Amino acid sequence: MDLIQEYGVFGLFLISFAAATILPFSSEVFLFSAVKLGLPKTSIFLAASFGNFLGGVSCYYLGHLGKLSWCEKFFKISKEKVLNLQHHIQRFGTLLASLTWMPIIGDPMAVALGYFRCRVAPTFIMMFIGKALRYVFVIWLANEL
Repeated sequence: MDLIQEYGVFGLFLISFAAATILPFSSEVFLFSAVKLGLPKTSIFLAASFGNFLGGVSCYYLGHLGKLSWCEKFFKISKEKVLNLQHHIQRFGTLLASLTWMPIIGDPMAVALGYFRCRVAPTFIMMFIGKALRYVFVIWLANEL
């Protein structure tokens, strides 16, 4: 929480980016705190959404490189997890990108979308929509509590 108090919206952006990559924590707690600290809601929404989206994009491109050994080494995402998503990606395609915000399966899904060469524009649009809608809900919840 000190990071949010000290760096404000930029700190939230960094936290949201990192949460979508290798660090095992939830950015929602920090977003909730930013709302409670009274930071501008539009600014925190944009910072968290774009930060988390760009973290997801980095996972996509890591998969796109085709080096699943790097995924295991740097992201702790096993080759088996990525390959197990192939059937779902073939069936639902880029719609699955809207679920990359989800804990546990989100990062492997972003990597798999890149690995299986899903089209960039629709994948990124759906990824952003899913991540942004989650933050809309968290901001609403923080206002209600």
